[in-house]
Amino acid sequence: MLGLEVRGGVLGAQLMTPLEREGAGPLLVLRGWVPLEGEAPVDRPEGTVRVEGYLRPGEQADGFSARDDIGKKRFYTMDPAVIGPAIGAPGLAPFALAALGVPQRGVLPMPAASLPRPANNHLGYVITWYGLALAELGVFLTFARRRLKEPDDEPRL
Repeated sequence: MLGLEVRGGVLGAQLMTPLEREGAGPLLVLRGWVPLEGEAPVDRPEGTVRVEGYLRPGEQADGFSARDDIGKKRFYTMDPAVIGPAIGAPGLAPFALAALGVPQRGVLPMPAASLPRPANNHLGYVITWYGLALAELGVFLTFARRRLKEPDDEPRL
Protein backbone atom coordinates (compact mmCIF):
# COMPACT_ATOMS: atom_id res chain seq x y z
CA MET A 1 0.00 0.00 0.00
CA LEU A 2 1.20 3.48 -0.83
CA GLY A 3 0.15 6.68 0.94
CA LEU A 4 -3.18 7.52 2.50
CA GLU A 5 -6.23 8.97 0.77
CA VAL A 6 -9.83 9.55 1.84
CA ARG A 7 -12.59 8.83 -0.67
CA GLY A 8 -16.22 9.19 0.29
CA GLY A 9 -15.30 9.31 3.96
CA VAL A 10 -13.34 6.04 3.74
CA LEU A 11 -9.60 5.88 4.43
CA GLY A 12 -7.63 3.97 1.83
CA ALA A 13 -4.35 3.74 -0.07
CA GLN A 14 -2.93 2.86 -3.47
CA LEU A 15 -2.50 -0.88 -4.05
CA MET A 16 0.93 -1.75 -5.46
CA THR A 17 1.77 -4.93 -7.34
CA PRO A 18 5.03 -5.96 -9.00
CA LEU A 19 4.57 -6.80 -12.68
CA GLU A 20 6.92 -9.44 -14.06
CA ARG A 21 8.02 -8.56 -17.58
CA GLU A 22 9.57 -10.84 -20.16
CA GLY A 23 13.11 -9.79 -20.95
CA ALA A 24 13.14 -6.97 -18.37
CA GLY A 25 13.13 -6.51 -14.62
CA PRO A 26 9.91 -6.26 -12.63
CA LEU A 27 7.94 -3.03 -12.68
CA LEU A 28 5.88 -1.66 -9.80
CA VAL A 29 2.26 -1.03 -10.81
CA LEU A 30 0.01 1.28 -8.80
CA ARG A 31 -3.26 -0.51 -9.48
CA GLY A 32 -5.57 1.95 -7.74
CA TRP A 33 -7.29 2.89 -4.51
CA VAL A 34 -8.51 0.32 -2.00
CA PRO A 35 -9.99 0.90 1.48
CA LEU A 36 -7.75 0.06 4.44
CA GLU A 37 -10.57 -1.42 6.49
CA GLY A 38 -13.07 -4.04 5.45
CA GLU A 39 -12.94 -7.21 3.50
CA ALA A 40 -14.03 -6.02 0.07
CA PRO A 41 -12.81 -8.40 -2.65
CA VAL A 42 -9.90 -7.12 -4.72
CA ASP A 43 -9.65 -8.13 -8.37
CA ARG A 44 -6.51 -10.26 -8.84
CA PRO A 45 -5.80 -10.85 -12.53
CA GLU A 46 -3.74 -13.90 -13.46
CA GLY A 47 -1.75 -14.76 -16.53
CA THR A 48 -0.80 -12.22 -19.15
CA VAL A 49 -2.17 -8.76 -18.45
CA ARG A 50 -2.10 -5.45 -20.28
CA VAL A 51 -1.78 -2.32 -18.16
CA GLU A 52 -2.42 1.14 -19.53
CA GLY A 53 -1.33 4.10 -17.49
CA TYR A 54 1.31 6.71 -16.96
CA LEU A 55 4.84 6.53 -15.58
CA ARG A 56 5.37 7.90 -12.12
CA PRO A 57 8.98 8.67 -11.19
CA GLY A 58 10.40 7.29 -7.98
CA GLU A 59 10.83 9.54 -4.96
CA GLN A 60 13.25 9.60 -2.09
CA ALA A 61 12.22 10.17 1.50
CA ASP A 62 13.43 13.34 3.17
CA GLY A 63 13.31 14.69 6.71
CA PHE A 64 9.62 15.63 6.36
CA SER A 65 8.44 12.29 4.93
CA ALA A 66 6.36 9.90 6.98
CA ARG A 67 8.25 6.76 7.92
CA ASP A 68 7.45 3.65 5.91
CA ASP A 69 6.19 0.62 7.86
CA ILE A 70 8.11 -2.10 6.04
CA GLY A 71 6.75 -4.88 8.27
CA LYS A 72 3.16 -4.07 7.34
CA LYS A 73 4.18 -3.21 3.75
CA ARG A 74 2.77 0.30 4.09
CA PHE A 75 4.80 2.97 2.31
CA TYR A 76 4.44 6.73 2.19
CA THR A 77 7.22 7.48 -0.30
CA MET A 78 7.18 5.85 -3.72
CA ASP A 79 10.80 4.63 -3.65
CA PRO A 80 11.13 1.39 -5.67
CA ALA A 81 14.61 0.76 -4.21
CA VAL A 82 13.02 0.49 -0.74
CA ILE A 83 9.69 -1.07 -1.75
CA GLY A 84 11.14 -3.82 -3.98
CA PRO A 85 13.10 -5.78 -1.34
CA ALA A 86 10.28 -5.29 1.19
CA ILE A 87 7.68 -6.94 -1.08
CA GLY A 88 10.00 -9.63 -2.40
CA ALA A 89 10.70 -8.02 -5.77
CA PRO A 90 14.28 -6.72 -5.75
CA GLY A 91 15.52 -4.96 -8.85
CA LEU A 92 12.38 -2.92 -9.54
CA ALA A 93 12.61 -0.23 -12.20
CA PRO A 94 13.25 3.23 -10.70
CA PHE A 95 9.71 4.31 -11.64
CA ALA A 96 6.20 2.90 -11.38
CA LEU A 97 3.29 2.54 -13.75
CA ALA A 98 0.08 4.09 -12.42
CA ALA A 99 -2.87 2.25 -13.95
CA LEU A 100 -5.54 4.27 -15.73
CA GLY A 101 -9.07 3.04 -16.19
CA VAL A 102 -12.72 3.71 -15.60
CA PRO A 103 -13.52 3.21 -11.91
CA GLN A 104 -16.51 0.92 -11.49
CA ARG A 105 -18.66 0.98 -8.39
CA GLY A 106 -17.94 -1.99 -6.14
CA VAL A 107 -14.87 -3.14 -8.11
CA LEU A 108 -11.52 -2.80 -6.39
CA PRO A 109 -8.96 -1.45 -6.86
CA MET A 110 -10.27 1.83 -8.28
CA PRO A 111 -7.71 2.98 -10.90
CA ALA A 112 -6.93 6.61 -11.69
CA ALA A 113 -9.53 8.02 -14.06
CA SER A 114 -7.24 10.58 -15.71
CA LEU A 115 -3.68 11.80 -15.93
CA PRO A 116 -2.49 13.89 -13.01
CA ARG A 117 -2.62 17.61 -13.61
CA PRO A 118 -0.13 20.13 -12.29
CA ALA A 119 -1.41 22.56 -9.69
CA ASN A 120 -3.00 25.65 -11.22
CA ASN A 121 -2.46 28.44 -8.70
CA HIS A 122 -2.91 31.31 -11.14
CA LEU A 123 -6.09 32.66 -9.56
CA GLY A 124 -4.38 32.73 -6.17
CA TYR A 125 -1.44 34.61 -7.66
CA VAL A 126 -3.76 37.15 -9.32
CA ILE A 127 -5.63 37.78 -6.08
CA THR A 128 -2.38 38.10 -4.11
CA TRP A 129 -0.55 40.47 -6.45
CA TYR A 130 -3.52 42.67 -7.35
CA GLY A 131 -4.48 42.74 -3.67
CA LEU A 132 -0.97 43.89 -2.78
CA ALA A 133 -1.11 46.54 -5.53
CA LEU A 134 -4.46 47.83 -4.22
CA ALA A 135 -3.11 47.91 -0.65
CA GLU A 136 -0.07 49.89 -1.83
CA LEU A 137 -2.34 52.30 -3.71
CA GLY A 138 -4.41 52.76 -0.54
CA VAL A 139 -1.27 53.53 1.51
CA PHE A 140 -0.12 56.06 -1.11
CA LEU A 141 -3.54 57.78 -1.28
CA THR A 142 -3.67 58.05 2.51
CA PHE A 143 -0.15 59.51 2.57
CA ALA A 144 -0.92 61.97 -0.26
CA ARG A 145 -4.20 63.10 1.35
CA ARG A 146 -2.51 63.80 4.68
CA ARG A 147 0.36 65.57 2.97
CA LEU A 148 -2.01 67.83 1.00
CA LYS A 149 -4.03 68.72 4.14
CA GLU A 150 -0.95 69.75 6.15
CA PRO A 151 -0.47 73.54 6.37
CA ASP A 152 2.45 74.80 4.49
CA ASP A 153 4.35 76.60 7.29
CA GLU A 154 7.65 76.92 5.56
CA PRO A 155 8.17 79.92 3.30
CA ARG A 156 9.02 79.19 -0.28
CA LEU A 157 11.78 80.93 -2.14
